[in-house]
Amino acid sequence: METALEWIESGGLWAVVVTIALEYACFPLPSEVLLPLVGALCAKGGIGFGVIYGFSILAGLAGCSFCYWLSRWGGGRFLDWLMRKVPKSRRGIEASQDFFSRYAHLAVCLGRMIPVCRTYISFIAGCGGQKYGGFLFFSLLGIACWNMLLLSAGFFLGDNWSLTVVFYDRFKWAVVIIGALVLMFFLLKRYRWGKKMRNRW
Repeated sequence: METALEWIESGGLWAVVVTIALEYACFPLPSEVLLPLVGALCAKGGIGFGVIYGFSILAGLAGCSFCYWLSRWGGGRFLDWLMRKVPKSRRGIEASQDFFSRYAHLAVCLGRMIPVCRTYISFIAGCGGQKYGGFLFFSLLGIACWNMLLLSAGFFLGDNWSLTVVFYDRFKWAVVIIGALVLMFFLLKRYRWGKKMRNRW
């Protein structure tokens, strides 16, 4: 993790994009540390929040798409192989499978904000044969909410960005609930806009 942080500090925007993509591709880089730090560094370096937020979403989609296609092509055999090679992953994978079997599209979205599930939900969606268009759309919603919460926290806290890690450890489920509420707001807004457009035609 320290190597990644040093690379971000010296590599600028593109190092940030690559690192976020790797985190979403299940490399061991905790987002609750990475994203607030990125927000703080961008604020310090004069990079606009909108710029880093947009790039972070694209990076997240690239990383989770990599996991999706890897498991889509490998199927259940890939997950079996992963659990054999990394026994600690079994608990997270099984929890993600259960969550996905219950909620499908919603699982892909909310799974981005739930500890443990967020690591494996892309694998489960690919292995489960979810259509890529639906996976991409609901991943976009979840990534947008999650990145907004953590990036903005680091961006506005600045040098005190590490407080977000303490807050996350203590109130992680509150963060999930806030993210879910933000998501529901966007979905409701989109629904009302679609209904308005249908009535107009």
